Amino acid sequence: MHRKTLLTVVSAAVLALSSSGPLHAANLILNGGFESPLAPNNNGNNIGTLPDSWTVSTSATGAQTTADSNSLANLARGTATGNGNITLNPYEGAQALDGVGVTIVVYQDFTPTVNSLYNIQIAFGGRDNDSSSGAGSFYQIGTVANSTFTPIAGLTSATVNPTPGNWVFNNTTPSFVFQAGTTYRFAITLGNPDHVDAVVVAPVPEPSSLAAAGLGAGLLGWLGCKRHRKG
Repeated sequence: MHRKTLLTVVSAAVLALSSSGPLHAANLILNGGFESPLAPNNNGNNIGTLPDSWTVSTSATGAQTTADSNSLANLARGTATGNGNITLNPYEGAQALDGVGVTIVVYQDFTPTVNSLYNIQIAFGGRDNDSSSGAGSFYQIGTVANSTFTPIAGLTSATVNPTPGNWVFNNTTPSFVFQAGTTYRFAITLGNPDHVDAVVVAPVPEPSSLAAAGLGAGLLGWLGCKRHRKG
């Protein structure tokens, strides 16, 4: 194979492998950035606009109790300060979910297709015009059977109280191996006046994939050095 062609092929392979970080991998969470639907108002005050693929609940354990969407959910959009607005985080798009007035739970079920460790990512933010620290926010992951949510030990995050206008980013890989074909629930307890965004549950790359990426990067370096010496 011609060196230039080989360099192109290896570059594409390394790029594909190295771009498999949390935001680029196969996220099992739908609408994890709360970008859908597009909120109608750009000032952040969109109370009653619910995020696609998520269920809003009043239960702290994610039980199937639909909340009053007119008072408990606000799909916040925009960067201006003022009532209901948000300071956008640097992780995901132009919208985030805001709990309005009371603590709510927003949850989504997902089913892995492979047995694997999974990277879990989430960002909590504080409403920019509210000086109160609120009750705090956290997530839980558990199983669902007969409409009963059972949290799994080790899959509950610490409670955070973001300061107004600031975000707390969490990115972790628990030692728990998620099982293919099992339905899990990602339940977020969102305390007033917090926001949530950038939710990701993505499989950790296998060691073979990481090794291939390293081999490809090494080959790229070797080809580059060889090409430089000839030039």
